[in-house]
Formats: sequence, C-alpha cells, structure tokens
Amino acid sequence: MRKRSQLYKYLLSDFLTSAIAWLLFNAIRYDLLAQYQFSSLASYLMSDDVLRGQLLVPFGWLILHYYSGYYNNSLEKSRLAELFTTLQTAFIGSLVIFFVVVLKRLPKSFHIYYELVGSLFALSFVCMYLGRLMITLLAIRKTHKKEWTIHAVILGNGEKAQNTLKELNRPSNAPGYSIQGFINTDTICPNQTAVQLPVIGELKDLEQIIKEQRIEELIIAVDTNHDATFLALLYSLYQYKLPIKLPVSYSKLLTGGINLKTITSFPLIDVTANNFSDAEKNIKLSLDKLISLLVLLLLSPLYLYLMIRVKMDSTGSVFIRQERIGKG
Repeated sequence: MRKRSQLYKYLLSDFLTSAIAWLLFNAIRYDLLAQYQFSSLASYLMSDDVLRGQLLVPFGWLILHYYSGYYNNSLEKSRLAELFTTLQTAFIGSLVIFFVVVLKRLPKSFHIYYELVGSLFALSFVCMYLGRLMITLLAIRKTHKKEWTIHAVILGNGEKAQNTLKELNRPSNAPGYSIQGFINTDTICPNQTAVQLPVIGELKDLEQIIKEQRIEELIIAVDTNHDATFLALLYSLYQYKLPIKLPVSYSKLLTGGINLKTITSFPLIDVTANNFSDAEKNIKLSLDKLISLLVLLLLSPLYLYLMIRVKMDSTGSVFIRQERIGKG
C-alpha cells in the first residue's frame, strides 16, 4: 500500500511539473516565434495546438519515464541516481518533443531553435527534478524517523541469524528494516547452533506469517556452508514471490551477478533481482507483448486450422498444459 501510494505521488508530480514546464516553454516560444501571429500571449496559449499539447505532452513524459524504469521501485530512491535518471530522460524527451511537436518549419535563424530546445530541456529537468526531490526527501525523512520500515523475517535460528540481527539493529542501520522475528529452519538445516531468539514459527508456517505480519522481504541467515542444504532452503522460498536477501558471506555459494542491498550499511545480496536494468525490463515487457500479439494475429488462421484438425483426430482438449521453469 505504501509503495503504491508513493508511486501515485511520483506520477502526479511528474504530470503536474511537466505541464508547468510546457506552459512556461510556450510562453518562451510565444516571445521568440509566435508573437507576430497572435495578438497576445493569452490568445496563443488558448489556441488549439497549444491546448492540445498542454494535455498530450505531460502524458508523453509519463510514458517516457515509465520506459526509463523510474517507476519500477517507488521506494528506496537514491538521490544521486534520481538526479542522473531525470537528467537523462529530460534530455531525450526534450529532443523527441522538439522534433515531433515544435519543429514544424525551417526557421529564419537556427539560433532561435537552439534557444527553444535548450529552454525546453532546462525547464523540464528543473521542474520535474524539484517535484521528485521533494517527494524523495520526505520519504527519506520518514525512513530515518522509523515511520517507514521494511517488514522482514530472518530465516535461521543460530549464531549467523543472531549476528545478522545485531548488524541490522546498529544505530547506523536504524533506518531500513523492522525484523518481525525468526523462522526455525531446523527441518532443512538441522545442525545449527541454536541460540535464544524470538522464533515466531516454523518453515511450514511461513505463508501464514507473511500474510499476518505483512512481510515484505525474506532474509536468509542459516549456519551452513553446505551447498545442497542452503540451495534447498533458497529454492523453497521463491514460491512466496518476495525479495530474498542474504549476507555477503553466502556469495561463494552463488553463481552469476550479485546485487547488493544498500539501504543500510550492512550489505545484503538480492538473489531475486536479475541483471536487467529497470529500463530494459520495461522495454522487453512491451516488446514481448507487442510481438506476441502480432504473431497471434498473423498466425491465428493457422492456429484455428490446427485446432480443428487436432479436435477431429483425437479426444480431449486442443490445448496442452505443461509445467515450465520461469520467474519464481
């Protein structure tokens, strides 16, 4: 719920600030180009083309921001990453809008269009970044005041689980996690050195605990260096479709790229994140859907013919259902 609310704030901010930037840009455009065609600034701003752009351009910015990956994670924003993402998107978006919307005929002097594209970029970047920054700073303040925390459980009941809790509870790590308790993993990792920890359930109770405690992340901290034991526990957790984190000491048991969780000074490996950037994820998802739709439309006559032939030649369904390996 908090993540969705934060997402709506960023969406609303981007829409309003891009609309303000476009309005200010049109005032500059009137001064440089349109004052000879319209009797006043008000008449220019109320013209059909400008009004149409005032509505459509902010939506265009939202689409571009989506494909930049900015909306994929509305929490845990990095101010530095936010600055560069906004700067990059503002540059690309300004060029696209300039050539698609603004550039309609060759000017008498090209320096005017240099001024226009520069103004559009500067206004778009400043307005959108200031709006985003206010939302992000408010979120950071709530995090430091512990008004916002990530509800998590630690899977393990040994010394490593205890040490992980100590690290996450250090004063420097105070923002970030709210550990709801520990999950007993003796059924999978029987050789742990048990210590006194607030165990809230067994591994078999995890699904119910996730619902009742509104768990957002799972942290593995079991006392084992045995690959098969560790991987058996790890693979059993994918079904819950939550981020799975573990201390960096487990990195030798993993293959492939490693993503570190840096909301606190105690780094955690994110084993559920893939190597695609947020922008690449969104672009790939759109391409997958578009190509799939086109293939279905183009080959639908063939599919219909095959369905009829299969139904005529055999009993049962014309569709085959098969368990596949994929996300989760």
